[in-house]
Amino acid sequence: MSSDAGNEDFEDIEPANYPQFARYYRRPTLVNAVALLKALGIHVPYSSFETLKRKRTPPSSAARRGGGGATEAFELHAAADFLHDLKTDSRRIRGTLIQDILPAHAPPAFLKAVKKLGSRAIPPQEFTWKMSKHLAGVFGLSEKLFKTKTAREKRAADGALYEIVTSWMTPVETTIVLDGVLYGPDLTTPFETAMEMRTLTMYAFLMILIDAYAPPSKNTADAAGTAVAVKQLKLLTGVFQTADISKYNTFMVSWIRHLMTDTRYVDLSGCVVLEYLSLCDTPVPYDPTVVVEEDALVVDGRRIPFSLPVNRIRKALSKMDKPVDILRAYAKYVYVGYPKSFLLEILDSYTDLSDAERQDPVIKNLLATLVKINAFRDAYKADVAIRRGAVYITVDRLAQMYYALRAREQKAAHRGIWLNPRGPNEFFAMMYEQKLDYSISDEPSL
Repeated sequence: MSSDAGNEDFEDIEPANYPQFARYYRRPTLVNAVALLKALGIHVPYSSFETLKRKRTPPSSAARRGGGGATEAFELHAAADFLHDLKTDSRRIRGTLIQDILPAHAPPAFLKAVKKLGSRAIPPQEFTWKMSKHLAGVFGLSEKLFKTKTAREKRAADGALYEIVTSWMTPVETTIVLDGVLYGPDLTTPFETAMEMRTLTMYAFLMILIDAYAPPSKNTADAAGTAVAVKQLKLLTGVFQTADISKYNTFMVSWIRHLMTDTRYVDLSGCVVLEYLSLCDTPVPYDPTVVVEEDALVVDGRRIPFSLPVNRIRKALSKMDKPVDILRAYAKYVYVGYPKSFLLEILDSYTDLSDAERQDPVIKNLLATLVKINAFRDAYKADVAIRRGAVYITVDRLAQMYYALRAREQKAAHRGIWLNPRGPNEFFAMMYEQKLDYSISDEPSL
């Protein structure tokens, strides 16, 4: 999503100018969470209720009807997700990959729109935002986006968030999957990167959502509301959560401790727990050609290890000069846990191939395998959430779209929300909703 003029992303700011990051990092309390959001100019959840009698709007009871073409939908989503994860503004790389990985069944209007986007010199975030808008139309989904610029927008966002948190607090047990959020800053060099600032902002926002939540019975405007019944908030963690991000445990323990002790209205003492899951708990992927083993993925019959020494791979590739030789060599070393920056290096070589070289069976298979690995990495946390009936919170727009598609296919309750802290004065929330029955062959008007 493009920023308003004059607003900065986390990449553009100096952490030292916001000492609230350091304070919240050292002591992740509710008071420090509020102070951090205020310093960033980000709307504090529920704050619009302080000057307005809270009115509860019942969640929509409209049926979420399933649509056809599920397998093709997931295949198209996997290709779009791969384009998103390149995170490059190179028109050359985008253009080549758009041509080679989008499936043949992609609606022509969508393909035309994405090719046009790929030819423009726009930053990666804008490319993803605009592509996802087109993709949602293909899938019959609409974006319910909550902004927090005006007083009206803040009240609407607070009302929606209040209803969401109420749905967490009314069951006896609620399980939560935080996708891309369970990332604790490095203890030795905290809050020095945009990712760490974004993560601390997410922690602060979530803490306020939970700890400042006032059940309906606390509201004079709605004293007959549903009572809080939750006895346990369970945060799922483990191998499925940490394949991409590894440093979070120390900060997470402190955050949970304060989450339980700093609540204003709901007693969460001893209620928040971490549950560790192994790969054995990972659901069967949507793609029947992908099989999860204890230490590897099997993709189209080939066993792909979860990890390999990156330095050894770089050393092997450094001996190659021709792009075609680099790609053929990498095909021998492909693994699940590659850093996505490394992927961009490989695909930079791919775009230097001739048309004939891109038809090399080894290289075509490598590209198809990378798309499937990337789809698994980005989808399995959503699959875990659906299997467990968990709340799914993500900072990734396309992951939220996958969750909506998968929940529809599985006829599961939709409990997902996308939260996106971009920087000072920039925070959005969004949910995908079903518009109507659709077929993957339907073409949206673009």
